[in-house]
Amino acid sequence: MTEVKSRLNILLIEDCPRRLRLAREALEKAKTFCRLQTVGTGGDSTRYLLQQDPYGTAPTPDLVLFDFTGADPRELKLLESLRSLDLFKSVPLVLLTLPDAEALLEEKYESRPDRIMFSPIELSGFLSTMNSLTKERFMNAVSLISSLGFVLVRAPAEFAETSTADSMSRAM
Repeated sequence: MTEVKSRLNILLIEDCPRRLRLAREALEKAKTFCRLQTVGTGGDSTRYLLQQDPYGTAPTPDLVLFDFTGADPRELKLLESLRSLDLFKSVPLVLLTLPDAEALLEEKYESRPDRIMFSPIELSGFLSTMNSLTKERFMNAVSLISSLGFVLVRAPAEFAETSTADSMSRAM
């Protein structure tokens, strides 16, 4: 396996502490050579990406990983807001999804030719590819897919269990 020549700066947009922990563990287990920054799905994500206070000195991410569950309607609004930022002409936006969220995206964007859907990549395969290529080759591949449509990475089953538990706790 070829080691990635330099660290990727990854921004993970995630609100749930348990899912954040699972994502960190997956990256560590895969021995992914990256710097992981995290922000929530509220206004923090946009402020971070625009380097507004309190994120004025935040590094520009090489890749943004957005945990898109589809359970909260505000996620679709945030997705549209993120995709409209000029930053995403050069930084790939990767959606960490579950099957229900993939179906929601397909339904929402099926009639829009600018939002081509690609088959989701399993998280383990995505991380393996990240580690097997040089940073430049990996980023070129992900950027190409991102420029054509959504890059979907399917989260492991533990994410679905966490999502269900979070939905139940919010309902109470």
